[in-house]
Parts: sequence; structure tokens; C-alpha cells
Amino acid sequence: MATTEGESMPEGSAGMPAEAPKGKPWGKIAAVVIVLIVIIAAIVAWRLLTPTSKYHADVFTEATFGEPDSLDPAYDYETAGGKVIQNVAETLVWYQREHADVFMPMLAVKVPDLANPADVSPNGMIYNFTLKSGVKFSSGNAVNCRAVEFSIERVLVINFADGPAWILDQSLTGGIKDNASTPNNERLDAINASVTCPGGATGLTVKFHLVIPYPAFISTMAFTVGSIIDPAPSSYHTSGRCASTDLYNNTCHDQLVATGPFKLRVWSANQEIILDRNDNYHGAATKPVPFREIHIVKVNDIATRVLMLKAGDADAIDLSPDHKGDIRATNGSFLPGLIEYSGPTFIVQFLGFNQNINMTGVSPSDFNGTADFFKDIHMRKAFSYAWKYDDFINNVLFGYGTPLCGPIPQGMFGYDATTPCYSFDLTKAEQEFRLANNTGTVNPLDNFWQTGFTITLTYNVGNLPREEGARQLAATLTALNPRFVVKVQGLEWAAFLDNIRFEKPPFFFLGWAPDYADPDDYVVPFLHTGNTFPNRVGYSNTTLDGLIENQSKDLNPTSRRATLKTIQAAPYYDVPYIWRNQAKSQNVFRTWVLGYYDNPMTFSGTGNYYYDLSKSATG
Repeated sequence: MATTEGESMPEGSAGMPAEAPKGKPWGKIAAVVIVLIVIIAAIVAWRLLTPTSKYHADVFTEATFGEPDSLDPAYDYETAGGKVIQNVAETLVWYQREHADVFMPMLAVKVPDLANPADVSPNGMIYNFTLKSGVKFSSGNAVNCRAVEFSIERVLVINFADGPAWILDQSLTGGIKDNASTPNNERLDAINASVTCPGGATGLTVKFHLVIPYPAFISTMAFTVGSIIDPAPSSYHTSGRCASTDLYNNTCHDQLVATGPFKLRVWSANQEIILDRNDNYHGAATKPVPFREIHIVKVNDIATRVLMLKAGDADAIDLSPDHKGDIRATNGSFLPGLIEYSGPTFIVQFLGFNQNINMTGVSPSDFNGTADFFKDIHMRKAFSYAWKYDDFINNVLFGYGTPLCGPIPQGMFGYDATTPCYSFDLTKAEQEFRLANNTGTVNPLDNFWQTGFTITLTYNVGNLPREEGARQLAATLTALNPRFVVKVQGLEWAAFLDNIRFEKPPFFFLGWAPDYADPDDYVVPFLHTGNTFPNRVGYSNTTLDGLIENQSKDLNPTSRRATLKTIQAAPYYDVPYIWRNQAKSQNVFRTWVLGYYDNPMTFSGTGNYYYDLSKSATG
């Protein structure tokens, strides 16, 4: 998941809808008529494809947008596929309802206790699990140690470069590569040693051998990359997206055979995914599977999704903040039969200061500064004071965001509410601009307040909050000093990302969604030298690097929390980013849907976990 194109919906390939261009009145009327025809046609088509619109308490329909990249846990690294995987497959441990940092056993008998040497070795490098007895895959095959060993090792063998393998690789092999000059395959040897079966392949005991102590290990095992799948080739068939039934060495994108409360019936690309109740589900005796069928319907048009919800043809839909009024009356209350739940996600939205701008091909009309324009901390501070933090959250995000002062989101282990923040203050912004020396002029005493500058702010097309944020900042800066020329340019997502990868934008908007619920998945990519965003912005703090490395191996929660407190404060003084906001979720349902709870890793992260939902008997 990681980098996000949208705001609170990582899977949204469309981001936020752009504002429609303004036309002549009759053009508007014609456009409205055309839109209504399209919407009516979509509803009619949906009705024709649906056997009946009669309320079914045991069928759940979700209207969404976006399409899974894959349904293979070793490959998929986005939330549209992750939502399906978390409902069809299971991990050894899982999140305890609304708690993203408290786990409960799923396929395991218990969650390993760090304080119990029988569960976790004192050095934190051996983890022992015992599997529940009698659990079967939806195929009827037994779950045993060999299935766990197979599922974890295949992730490391396939090792898809743009996938989730690194999450397990960092602790189980240390990212080792094969040395071509030796007769052994060092990587394969490390993979084979990472998971063992003390009681034999058909036994229920599983031992994980870490190469470093890693306190986030349990968190990584709750992510979909830790899903346990059926290793039997007979459970699969070859297809256009599944080249071989040997899944140890091959990906299988359109099939998933596992132990979850639901099983995959069909994935009709760009149309619908249907899940059926898993009649072999091991948890059914304690808590019955609530739905006979799950229908995940792709409906790109947001107005059609809203109409489906209002008509009762959908139990849940994806909605964007600028359409919040579609489900509300004029007084702000929800329309009859509709409800929205909103809470903090773990998605961090930020703006990056590029301190080493790639000037190749840059036109002076777009940017007339030097490569080290943002190397001057006063320039970074000036921009930080010019950002309208509260106004942006209230009037651009419509309240679907909360203030953020550092890389670790509120609600996650290690979050420190005392981390200092910047605030909107034009007096301080001017002071900092006057202290920022313009190294591109003849006079070394020239500052940017005197000379001015030209800069272009870019955003990805379709992401309305980023576009509005760029325009808001441009208006603020040009009003502050007429010598400041600030332009705004939209780029398609692929071009936008390429520009950032090649370090071309002086200043850019981006977001980060977690892979697993641990602060290491934030402080490393944001602050450690040589990692994702420090590479993009030219940031390095070697003192901070040592602290980050120490906390990642610290098994003592108290000392680790103290180290994280120091780490979180550092960006306030170094100013590599503007922490724009922590995103809030927007989960919209019919009121007959029961059981929702907020969890930033599931319902407000990857998506709905249908086993914990239900519907009232009569609708």
C-alpha cells in the first residue's frame, strides 16, 4: 500500500474527483440530462443483473470503485485486493476488534508472549506458534505446519519486487541475496531455515527463526502477506492469470484457497467479485458466518453508488468527502436509512521539501531557484508557517482529517501527543523568508523576501484536496509578497510519481498508508537516511539514523517508546516535511448493517471485514 494516490482511500485509482468546468446555462442543463440518463441506465442495468431487489439479511452488497491488482497474498500490495484476501484467507494472528496494536489468535492457539521464553526466545529471534487442531481449508485439506511453512516461504521465494515480500524478508532473511561466486544458494538456504516444523510437516507446531530481534514481527504477521493458503496443487487450476498450480514458485492472481469465513466464487474483472460462505469455517461453531454471499460490485460513478445505497441495492458504498452532502439532509442529519462512521486512519498526508532538486530540463518559468533552494532551513520554515493547517482540514477536507505533528499517527504505539507542531503564522513566515539567503544572486546578502522567486506546485490530477491545497498555498504566498510567483500544475498519477522518483519537484504532495501497525513502518521510510522519502527530499540525519535502528530492535516497550519520542520531535527542528494531516475514514452503510467498529488497519484501512458485520432480520 505505502504511497497513496487518494486521501482516505488508498485503493482509489481516481483519487478525489476534480471540479467540473463551468459552462453556459444550456450546456449545464444538457450535461445534467446526460448524467441523469447515464445514472438511470446504470441503475436499470444493475436491476437487470440482480435477481431481485428484495431485502436479504444473508447477502451483503458493497458498491465500490477500483479493481484488485491480484488476490495472491505473495503479490498483492493494494487495498482492493487486500480487502478480499482478509475475508477469504487468515493469518496466524489478527487484530482484536478496534485495536490495531492488540492481537488475538486466528489460526494459532495463542498470540506469542514476549515475556514467555516458551513462546519467544529471550533474544527475540525465535517465535513459537501452535496451530488450532482440526482446521481445514475450504478445499477440505488440513491446515498444518507444512501449510504455514509453504505460505511464508513462497512469499520469500517469489519475492516480487513491488510487492509485500520485504515485510517478512527484513526479519526472516535480512534481505540476503545469493552469492553467484559460491556453489550454495545463500538466499534459498536462508529461506528454508526461516520456518521449521518441530513436530513434522503434518504437526501443529511452527517455529520462526528471525535473523534480527524485531518487536514488530507479530504486527507483520497480521498483514495479508502472512496469510496461510492451501499448498495442494489440486486445489487450483491454470488460467490466464494462474500459469501453474505449483504455487511455491508461481503467483496465482485469480484464485485463493484458504481458511477464512468466506471463499472465492468468482472474480469477473471490472464487474463483480462474489464470495460464498465457507461451510468448513473453523470459527462457525463459536460465531456463525453471518452472510451466505458477499457481492463486491465495481461502480465507478459515485452518483450511481449513492442511488444504489438509497434504493437499498447496496449495503455499503465508497464515498468521497466532497460528496458527504449526498447522504445528508439540509440540516446535516443523515437521510433515513443511511449512516456514516468516521474515525482516524493510519494514513499520513504530507508535503515534502526537496533539498537536492534535479534541475535537468527545468524551465526558469516554472522554477527559477537553484538545486539547493530548500536546503536553507529558513525557506522550509517559511513555507511551513504559510500552510493553513486548520483551514485546510475544515474547508478542503470537510473535516475528514486531524492535525498531525510527526510521522507516527495518533492511535499507534509510540505516538507522542507532546510533539511540537508548526501553525499558520504569516508574521513568522515573513521573518523566515527574510532570513533565507538567495545563493543564486551576485550579492550574497540577498534574501528571498527581497528578490522573490518562481516555483510550481504539482499535484496528481483528480486529487481535489491536493489541488485545492496547492492553490490555497499559492494564493497565500503571492498575497504575502508580490515578488513570489507560485504556479500550480496537475500531472497524471504515473507522471507525478515519476517526477518525484527522479527528484524533480521542489515541493510535492504525497500520502503514506501503513503495511503493518508499527511505528517502524513510518520512522524508517520518512526519516532514515537512504530510505523512501529521505531519498526523495535529500534528507539525512545520521544521529537520528542510530536512534531509528535502535528502536527497531528494542524489545522493551518502555525504552522503545522513549526513543520514539525523541525521533518524532526531530522533524520539527529539521523540517524535511510539512505534516499536512492524518486522514479520517468515511465508511457509509445502510442502517440495517450492524456490528461496525473502527479499526485503522481493517475497516478504515484495507476495508470491510464482513465476518464481524451482520444485518437486521427485516431491514
